[in-house]
Amino acid sequence: TACLAAREFVSSGFGDGRRGARVATDGEGQPVNASMVAALKLAALAAAGSEAPKDFHGVPIPDGLERRSLYHSAYRAILTYAMTLPDLDQALRKILALKGCKIHRDDRNALAGKLDVISTDETLVHVMIDVCGHVGTTTVTQLKFWTDF
Repeated sequence: TACLAAREFVSSGFGDGRRGARVATDGEGQPVNASMVAALKLAALAAAGSEAPKDFHGVPIPDGLERRSLYHSAYRAILTYAMTLPDLDQALRKILALKGCKIHRDDRNALAGKLDVISTDETLVHVMIDVCGHVGTTTVTQLKFWTDF
């Protein structure tokens, strides 16, 4: 699988920033460029069960089922879950109430869409929740967090 190939690729010593005579290749022997190396490293970390962040600018991130952190920076975070939209909404509302965050504005329709959350330190964080697909009978939902620059 792609995750296994990515893990083998990263563990082989390629993609670690060293320059050498060898050409980095993926699991199928194809040469890869720098962006492919970065993508393979991310896939390997996700496959290894890397620890996802617990909050984003003071807004807590729900644990949920099969949580995967796809991207996290100072300005954005994208996570996926193997949960239905109502279940993820319930988990998000529960943890927001538990940590003392307030929903400032809710522009969602049928639980999908954007809401603005004010964290305990008065930071405005935008949150998007929606369904991003299905794998067999499992619904995959995503949460996106971002701040204004």
